[in-house]
Amino acid sequence: MARPKAGYPDAAGHKWPGSSTVSKIVSDPGGLIQWAYSQGKEHEAMRNRGEDAPAHLYDQVERAGEIGTTVHNMVEAHINGDDRATVAELVNETFLDDADAHKKCFSGFNAFIEWFDMTGIEIIAQEIPLVNPILGYGGTFDAVGQRKGKLELLDWKTGAAIYPEMLCQIASYGNLAEFGCELGTEKTLGYHIEGYHLCRFSKEHGDFSHHYYPQLDDAWEAFKYCLRLYPLKRELKKRAK
Repeated sequence: MARPKAGYPDAAGHKWPGSSTVSKIVSDPGGLIQWAYSQGKEHEAMRNRGEDAPAHLYDQVERAGEIGTTVHNMVEAHINGDDRATVAELVNETFLDDADAHKKCFSGFNAFIEWFDMTGIEIIAQEIPLVNPILGYGGTFDAVGQRKGKLELLDWKTGAAIYPEMLCQIASYGNLAEFGCELGTEKTLGYHIEGYHLCRFSKEHGDFSHHYYPQLDDAWEAFKYCLRLYPLKRELKKRAK
């Protein structure tokens, strides 16, 4: 879920950083470096074959990521209760005449639906922006569901892999679901989360994978360290100019 345009204000009007931004303090650039290296090799191979290669590293990134993003949007539409035709239109809007992209999008979407129906999870809340003014951050979880009498958090990710910052982020959502306030108010949801589902959609192929975490205590501790580092990093960036 994208950051609300108004940010994350508390009841007093103070705006706090989003959990996604804070979590990136622990991000590992290794995956990005490896991807850049692979792209360079592929572009050189294209030139050697006499094919036109992208002039810049990121020229094709947005297009490559659209399949995973589209599957992500299809899942959200389904959870919101949209019918099959409405869900399919999301694919048509992005990939009008690309049969291969259509196939990949529906492959990932159908794999998610098969898993979701099998779990029996009942979605009880979706995309609620929250803020914890005590700890000083906000965030918007994708969904909270109920299964076997327990509340579990569901998060949709689009990417090539699972990274540590993702676990920190969804752990922070668990805290917000229980203790966070709705924006500009002191109203809390009070959802005690007892499990985390991370659903990942491959950027290029739309492949679906599921990761379940009974608890994320270590990720939550790491996130709290990120919260302490976040304002210090901002100040250091000012000094480093």
